[in-house]
Amino acid sequence: MGKKNSGNTLAIIFIAAILVAALFFLFGPGISTPGSTENAMKNEPGETNIQAAEPTKVAGLSTILPRARNFDTDAERDGIEVVLSPKDSYGNLETTDGTINARIWRSAYDVNGTRMHGDLIESWSGISISKSGYDDYGYRLVLPFRSYVSQPNDYGFFEIALTTPDGKKFAAEEVLLSLGTTG
Repeated sequence: MGKKNSGNTLAIIFIAAILVAALFFLFGPGISTPGSTENAMKNEPGETNIQAAEPTKVAGLSTILPRARNFDTDAERDGIEVVLSPKDSYGNLETTDGTINARIWRSAYDVNGTRMHGDLIESWSGISISKSGYDDYGYRLVLPFRSYVSQPNDYGFFEIALTTPDGKKFAAEEVLLSLGTTG
């Protein structure tokens, strides 16, 4: 009688293991269980967290589609539009408050034909951003030209820097940004 019960127990354990493996295969490692940290962070009304997750930190900065844009009816480009995308150490968007500084230099070439920074075209500094201004891709910025007037076939280096509230600085650069009316 004891051997028959142990055989049934092994069969139940085996079936349970197959079910768990099938669920893992179907839904991946993101399945949450009652004791997981993910569920511990979701409170029911009146409950409090016993375990708090460590906040994710900004580890890098990237830009999405920095480009010169025309905002009125004339032919000249009027400014730069860019989506700023701070990233955590896993490459996910990390929303943060901060201060933005940006600059554009005209593309120039040395005697060997190597592209380099030429004259400074425009700069912006001290632009405050907040977590509430982000969308699913990042923080959308419009940087209007104040003194630069776009020229056909004009290209430049675009550099943007984010300083977080804790003083960390992150930068991204677009090496060949079309600024001209034909680019």
